[in-house]
Amino acid sequence: MLFWLYNYYFMSTRWQIWIDTGGTFTDAVALTPNGLSQRVKVLSRGCLRGRLLERLASGRYRMQQRWGISTSIFKGYSFYALADAGITATVLSADPATGILELDRDLPLPSPIDFEISAGEVAPVLAARLLTATPLDAAFPPLDMRIGTTKGTNALLEKKRNRRGPAHHQRIWRSTRHRQPATTAFVPTRYPGARPAFRSSD
Repeated sequence: MLFWLYNYYFMSTRWQIWIDTGGTFTDAVALTPNGLSQRVKVLSRGCLRGRLLERLASGRYRMQQRWGISTSIFKGYSFYALADAGITATVLSADPATGILELDRDLPLPSPIDFEISAGEVAPVLAARLLTATPLDAAFPPLDMRIGTTKGTNALLEKKRNRRGPAHHQRIWRSTRHRQPATTAFVPTRYPGARPAFRSSD
């Protein structure tokens, strides 16, 4: 059994990706086909956050980010200025290596200003794109993905209380326990080019 697991994870030609989706952040760890490990963290709303530091030219800005990737894969993502929800644009290029962001329009933004970019995909898919450096117009490489969740458990672990009383929290516990899988088990997920993941034993 151990020999099979070793061959499956360390001798596989497929990406192995494990994802934990929380209420605020989604953490992802990957094992590349070469046996190297990678890790990224994204917002569970399926977006990445950064900061515009200065305007360099029309539609061209210097940005600050910690996205955990050095490849420019963000063409076609939507840009949102957090200071004004009405200020949007489309990303032409966002290069984490050089810190240069190019948009399809010049925006009247003060500097610095926080922003978010998103492709409208769920957080696990965004995390998988970062790990495998897969842009929107390309197919994912062969991969196996396993997804777990800790949503709804933080309040229970911290034993938070409110004025609604113990009976209310007992109802929350029963509802959460029914809806959410065990955090030690992974939900099988299929993506293009990936075979079904297995469910770990409790």
